[in-house]
Amino acid sequence: MSAIWPFRPLAPHLEALEWLTDVQTARSGLELRSALRTGPRVVLEMEYNLRTPAERARFEALSYTSQDQVCGLPWWPGQRDLGPLAAGVSRLDCDTAGAGFRPGGRALVIRHAESWEEAEIAAVDPDGLTLAAPLAGSYPRAQAVPLLSCRMDLAFTRRDLPTGRSLGSAVFTALDPEPPDPGRAWTVWEHAELFPQRLWCDPEGMERQGSRAAEELDNRTGGVRRVVHSESTASVIPLRLRADTPAESLELRRFLHRLSGRLTAFWLPTGRADLALAAPVAQGATVLTVAAASCVQLLASPARRALCLRAPDGAVLRRVSSARALDGGLEELTVTEALPAIPVSARVSWLALARLDADRVELSWERAGCCRVETRAREVRQ
Repeated sequence: MSAIWPFRPLAPHLEALEWLTDVQTARSGLELRSALRTGPRVVLEMEYNLRTPAERARFEALSYTSQDQVCGLPWWPGQRDLGPLAAGVSRLDCDTAGAGFRPGGRALVIRHAESWEEAEIAAVDPDGLTLAAPLAGSYPRAQAVPLLSCRMDLAFTRRDLPTGRSLGSAVFTALDPEPPDPGRAWTVWEHAELFPQRLWCDPEGMERQGSRAAEELDNRTGGVRRVVHSESTASVIPLRLRADTPAESLELRRFLHRLSGRLTAFWLPTGRADLALAAPVAQGATVLTVAAASCVQLLASPARRALCLRAPDGAVLRRVSSARALDGGLEELTVTEALPAIPVSARVSWLALARLDADRVELSWERAGCCRVETRAREVRQ
């Protein structure tokens, strides 16, 4: 690596994961999706607070010499705090889960932009790092940060403020990104996993947009003729996710990597209590009695043929085969598989098969282990 960027970025800083997927959609709404990349391109957008003339000079020197060059960039979301370090230490005790350290990779042991050193990692275990060579310096307090091999973009920015400080920004592309281990999905049903609702922010405040692909033809008389190119309505749902701990951020990153952009479909509940049970469900039953909610009409839509029931032991996913109206403002739903015992207070939501609407997903990192994601999902034909 020709240069190391030791500056700490301002929060939030952006990590963009860019997959590439070819999606072919039939008139029926069915899709054929193919991955055109084996992994995502990782783009890091950083903004730095340059407080002193020395920091400004160093930022400009690095910027001019690193353009389109390979450099070492700390991956700050993986930062881990260390205690006091004496010279000659070759063992760093810290929690490494989800941090991005890897054997044979490199780490930056840093106190601040003027006090740091690069180290090669010999081994990684859950409780710390073993270095290939002992540290040369001593640090009363420091952090260990994974060091990525990146290529800086051809443009950078420096804005001088009236306060005397400056803001510098640059964009980097990782050359050898290390994806997290895939982990495992908590709930898988009919070959697709359930969206991790514990990371979902405000599902009840979503705005859903439903549309069909169509072309409008103007007959020059004021009338409009539409040629509809799809047989079903596709809904687009905004998704806001938040991870507040390193464990949650690792779970979020694993989920995004399993989806691979627009490639892989998943089950997405509406997040609302769409149906109210009128009576508890007995063990082994295949019939639900609910308050009337236009279920007979909704079953005509391909997007409303599955349910998510929040049982005491977790989510239960079932497909609805039929619905009929009962007297007294009730409806009866029949599902295709037997149900466990479910209390009358359980939340029952409609369940749709969806995929991400874009191959680019942006993670906004507020601090190590804490990030936000705002993206969109698109319902697909089941």
